[in-house]
Amino acid sequence: MRNRSLRPALGVLVLAFTIAACGGSGGSPVTIKTLDPTSQGSCYTSGVAGNLVTDPAAGTAIIDDMTGSRKIVTWPQNWTARSSGSEVEVINRQGTVAYRTGTHVNLLGGYWLDGSFLVCNLEPLH
Repeated sequence: MRNRSLRPALGVLVLAFTIAACGGSGGSPVTIKTLDPTSQGSCYTSGVAGNLVTDPAAGTAIIDDMTGSRKIVTWPQNWTARSSGSEVEVINRQGTVAYRTGTHVNLLGGYWLDGSFLVCNLEPLH
């Protein structure tokens, strides 16, 4: 009888440990470069395609398919990011993962400034 009463408690303990070990609903916050709301007036139709990669200073960068060069990505204001293993997940204003490093992406609707691609309020194209 005693063993039966411990089973539910043990199950809850194992579940709590599993969730904590996996990071719960997401990993640690990652700082990404975002647009300064006072610096941008309009959005352009430029785009870039390439592999989204992690960047130690800006959180994310893209390896441009056309040039092979590595450029910092500047995300819309109020977008955030979190770690997911060795990758970074970029979270949009709705709180959903919009992009993930380690994947090929098409960033449409933005412009180049000082070697960085500034993304304008876009949602992912899959």
